[in-house]
Amino acid sequence: MNVKTFLRPIAAASLTIAMSSAMLCGCESSDDHAGDYWTTESKAKPSAGASAGTSTKPSSSSGSRSSSSSGSGQSSGSDSGSATAEGAADQVPFGSLHWKFGGVNGARANKTSASIGGLSVGARSLSYRWTGPTLRSWGLSDGNAGAYACFFVMKADGTWVGGKFDWISTSRTSRGFENIMSGYGGWSLAGVPNPCPCAFVIVSSDCRRRTNVIAGRWSR
Repeated sequence: MNVKTFLRPIAAASLTIAMSSAMLCGCESSDDHAGDYWTTESKAKPSAGASAGTSTKPSSSSGSRSSSSSGSGQSSGSDSGSATAEGAADQVPFGSLHWKFGGVNGARANKTSASIGGLSVGARSLSYRWTGPTLRSWGLSDGNAGAYACFFVMKADGTWVGGKFDWISTSRTSRGFENIMSGYGGWSLAGVPNPCPCAFVIVSSDCRRRTNVIAGRWSR
Protein backbone atom coordinates (compact mmCIF):
# COMPACT_ATOMS: atom_id res chain seq x y z
CA MET A 1 0.00 0.00 0.00
CA ASN A 2 1.43 3.41 -0.98
CA VAL A 3 1.19 6.57 1.17
CA LYS A 4 -1.62 8.29 -0.82
CA THR A 5 -3.85 5.24 -0.49
CA PHE A 6 -3.28 5.22 3.32
CA LEU A 7 -4.01 8.99 3.86
CA ARG A 8 -7.13 9.24 1.75
CA PRO A 9 -9.54 7.61 4.31
CA ILE A 10 -8.01 9.72 7.09
CA ALA A 11 -8.62 12.97 5.16
CA ALA A 12 -12.23 12.00 4.45
CA ALA A 13 -12.84 11.27 8.14
CA SER A 14 -11.35 14.63 9.18
CA LEU A 15 -13.58 16.47 6.72
CA THR A 16 -16.67 14.75 8.12
CA ILE A 17 -15.71 15.70 11.72
CA ALA A 18 -15.13 19.34 10.75
CA MET A 19 -18.53 19.63 9.06
CA SER A 20 -20.26 18.11 12.08
CA SER A 21 -18.57 20.62 14.40
CA ALA A 22 -19.68 23.54 12.29
CA MET A 23 -23.28 22.38 12.36
CA LEU A 24 -23.25 21.95 16.16
CA CYS A 25 -21.87 25.47 16.64
CA GLY A 26 -24.72 26.88 14.62
CA CYS A 27 -27.32 25.07 16.72
CA GLU A 28 -25.91 26.27 20.08
CA SER A 29 -25.95 29.87 18.90
CA SER A 30 -29.58 29.56 17.85
CA ASP A 31 -30.63 28.02 21.25
CA ASP A 32 -28.86 30.74 23.20
CA HIS A 33 -30.78 33.44 21.34
CA ALA A 34 -34.08 31.66 21.91
CA GLY A 35 -33.39 31.53 25.71
CA ASP A 36 -32.68 35.28 25.84
CA TYR A 37 -35.91 36.05 23.99
CA TRP A 38 -38.21 34.24 26.44
CA THR A 39 -36.43 35.68 29.44
CA THR A 40 -36.88 39.21 28.10
CA GLU A 41 -40.50 38.55 27.24
CA SER A 42 -41.36 37.27 30.70
CA LYS A 43 -39.71 40.32 32.36
CA ALA A 44 -41.50 42.81 30.10
CA LYS A 45 -44.96 41.24 30.57
CA PRO A 46 -45.72 40.17 34.17
CA SER A 47 -48.68 37.94 34.87
CA ALA A 48 -51.95 39.79 34.21
CA GLY A 49 -53.65 37.91 37.06
CA ALA A 50 -51.03 39.02 39.60
CA SER A 51 -51.30 42.64 38.44
CA ALA A 52 -55.06 42.65 38.70
CA GLY A 53 -54.92 41.14 42.19
CA THR A 54 -52.61 43.86 43.42
CA SER A 55 -54.71 46.74 42.11
CA THR A 56 -58.11 45.50 43.30
CA LYS A 57 -57.30 44.00 46.72
CA PRO A 58 -58.69 46.30 49.49
CA SER A 59 -56.47 47.33 52.39
CA SER A 60 -57.78 45.62 55.52
CA SER A 61 -55.44 47.56 57.81
CA SER A 62 -56.80 50.94 56.73
CA GLY A 63 -60.34 49.72 57.38
CA SER A 64 -59.35 48.68 60.89
CA ARG A 65 -57.80 52.04 61.58
CA SER A 66 -61.00 53.81 60.47
CA SER A 67 -63.16 51.70 62.75
CA SER A 68 -60.80 52.25 65.67
CA SER A 69 -60.74 56.01 65.17
CA SER A 70 -64.49 56.17 65.01
CA GLY A 71 -64.80 54.20 68.23
CA SER A 72 -62.30 56.45 70.00
CA GLY A 73 -64.26 59.54 68.99
CA GLN A 74 -67.46 58.20 70.51
CA SER A 75 -65.71 57.16 73.67
CA SER A 76 -64.13 60.63 74.12
CA GLY A 77 -67.54 62.25 73.74
CA SER A 78 -68.96 60.01 76.49
CA ASP A 79 -66.07 60.75 78.92
CA SER A 80 -66.40 64.48 78.32
CA GLY A 81 -70.16 64.41 79.16
CA SER A 82 -69.51 62.53 82.41
CA ALA A 83 -66.83 65.01 83.48
CA THR A 84 -69.20 67.93 82.92
CA ALA A 85 -71.99 66.32 84.95
CA GLU A 86 -69.70 65.59 87.91
CA GLY A 87 -68.63 69.21 88.44
CA ALA A 88 -65.99 70.20 91.03
CA ALA A 89 -64.79 67.79 93.71
CA ASP A 90 -66.25 67.65 97.22
CA GLN A 91 -63.86 68.99 99.87
CA VAL A 92 -65.73 67.02 102.56
CA PRO A 93 -67.35 63.61 101.82
CA PHE A 94 -71.03 64.34 101.28
CA GLY A 95 -72.04 61.07 102.90
CA SER A 96 -70.41 62.10 106.20
CA LEU A 97 -72.78 65.06 106.68
CA HIS A 98 -75.57 64.46 109.22
CA TRP A 99 -78.74 66.47 108.50
CA LYS A 100 -79.81 67.37 112.04
CA PHE A 101 -81.13 70.93 111.67
CA GLY A 102 -83.19 73.14 109.35
CA GLY A 103 -86.19 70.86 108.83
CA VAL A 104 -84.99 69.23 105.59
CA ASN A 105 -82.91 66.17 104.71
CA GLY A 106 -80.75 66.55 101.58
CA ALA A 107 -78.73 63.39 102.13
CA ARG A 108 -79.96 61.83 98.88
CA ALA A 109 -79.28 64.86 96.66
CA ASN A 110 -77.30 64.06 93.52
CA LYS A 111 -74.18 66.04 92.69
CA THR A 112 -74.52 68.14 89.52
CA SER A 113 -72.30 70.38 87.39
CA ALA A 114 -73.24 73.49 89.45
CA SER A 115 -69.96 74.36 91.19
CA ILE A 116 -68.89 76.70 94.00
CA GLY A 117 -65.57 77.53 95.67
CA GLY A 118 -63.58 80.13 97.61
CA LEU A 119 -65.41 79.73 100.93
CA SER A 120 -64.65 82.56 103.36
CA VAL A 121 -66.16 82.27 106.85
CA GLY A 122 -66.38 85.13 109.34
CA ALA A 123 -67.79 85.22 112.86
CA ARG A 124 -71.34 86.06 111.67
CA SER A 125 -71.49 85.26 107.94
CA LEU A 126 -69.96 83.39 105.01
CA SER A 127 -69.27 84.15 101.35
CA TYR A 128 -68.33 82.05 98.32
CA ARG A 129 -68.07 82.31 94.52
CA TRP A 130 -69.35 80.36 91.53
CA THR A 131 -66.61 78.34 89.79
CA GLY A 132 -68.78 76.58 87.22
CA PRO A 133 -72.41 76.43 86.09
CA THR A 134 -74.78 78.32 88.40
CA LEU A 135 -78.32 77.60 89.57
CA ARG A 136 -79.44 78.46 86.05
CA SER A 137 -78.47 74.86 85.25
CA TRP A 138 -81.29 73.88 87.65
CA GLY A 139 -83.76 76.19 85.92
CA LEU A 140 -83.52 79.05 88.44
CA SER A 141 -82.91 82.65 87.36
CA ASP A 142 -80.05 84.49 89.05
CA GLY A 143 -82.37 86.32 91.46
CA ASN A 144 -84.60 83.35 92.29
CA ALA A 145 -83.88 82.29 95.88
CA GLY A 146 -85.25 78.82 95.25
CA ALA A 147 -82.47 76.71 96.78
CA TYR A 148 -81.24 75.91 100.29
CA ALA A 149 -78.02 77.25 101.83
CA CYS A 150 -76.74 74.40 104.01
CA PHE A 151 -74.01 74.68 106.65
CA PHE A 152 -72.23 71.97 108.67
CA VAL A 153 -69.83 72.07 111.60
CA MET A 154 -67.58 69.39 113.07
CA LYS A 155 -68.23 68.47 116.69
CA ALA A 156 -65.49 67.61 119.16
CA ASP A 157 -66.07 63.89 118.51
CA GLY A 158 -65.36 64.34 114.78
CA THR A 159 -68.94 64.06 113.49
CA TRP A 160 -70.38 66.58 111.02
CA VAL A 161 -73.77 68.07 111.98
CA GLY A 162 -75.84 70.80 110.36
CA GLY A 163 -78.39 71.38 107.62
CA LYS A 164 -80.38 74.18 106.02
CA PHE A 165 -80.01 77.63 107.60
CA ASP A 166 -81.35 79.93 104.84
CA TRP A 167 -82.64 80.25 101.27
CA ILE A 168 -80.23 81.25 98.50
CA SER A 169 -79.96 82.26 94.82
CA THR A 170 -77.10 82.56 92.34
CA SER A 171 -76.88 86.32 92.91
CA ARG A 172 -76.63 85.98 96.71
CA THR A 173 -73.05 84.83 97.30
CA SER A 174 -73.05 85.63 101.02
CA ARG A 175 -75.34 84.58 103.90
CA GLY A 176 -75.54 85.65 107.55
CA PHE A 177 -75.58 83.24 110.50
CA GLU A 178 -78.51 84.90 112.31
CA ASN A 179 -80.70 81.82 111.93
CA ILE A 180 -77.99 79.50 113.26
CA MET A 181 -77.42 81.70 116.30
CA SER A 182 -81.15 81.97 117.04
CA GLY A 183 -81.79 78.21 116.94
CA TYR A 184 -83.70 78.18 113.61
CA GLY A 185 -85.00 74.69 112.76
CA GLY A 186 -83.41 73.21 115.87
CA TRP A 187 -79.93 74.56 115.21
CA SER A 188 -77.54 74.09 118.15
CA LEU A 189 -73.79 74.50 118.57
CA ALA A 190 -73.60 72.27 121.64
CA GLY A 191 -70.47 70.15 121.56
CA VAL A 192 -68.96 72.22 118.73
CA PRO A 193 -65.50 73.65 119.54
CA ASN A 194 -64.50 77.21 118.70
CA PRO A 195 -62.91 77.45 116.18
CA CYS A 196 -64.15 74.42 114.23
CA PRO A 197 -63.97 72.92 110.73
CA CYS A 198 -67.05 73.83 108.67
CA ALA A 199 -68.60 72.99 105.30
CA PHE A 200 -71.10 74.61 102.90
CA VAL A 201 -73.27 73.13 100.15
CA ILE A 202 -76.30 74.34 98.14
CA VAL A 203 -79.22 71.93 97.67
CA SER A 204 -82.31 72.30 95.46
CA SER A 205 -85.63 72.83 97.22
CA ASP A 206 -86.78 69.33 96.24
CA CYS A 207 -83.56 67.90 97.75
CA ARG A 208 -82.73 66.09 94.52
CA ARG A 209 -79.75 68.15 93.32
CA ARG A 210 -76.74 69.75 94.93
CA THR A 211 -73.48 71.58 94.27
CA ASN A 212 -70.10 70.31 95.40
CA VAL A 213 -69.22 70.64 99.10
CA ILE A 214 -66.67 73.33 100.03
CA ALA A 215 -64.82 73.57 103.36
CA GLY A 216 -63.33 76.18 105.69
CA ARG A 217 -62.80 77.04 109.34
CA TRP A 218 -65.20 78.97 111.56
CA SER A 219 -64.05 81.18 114.43
CA ARG A 220 -67.03 82.76 116.22
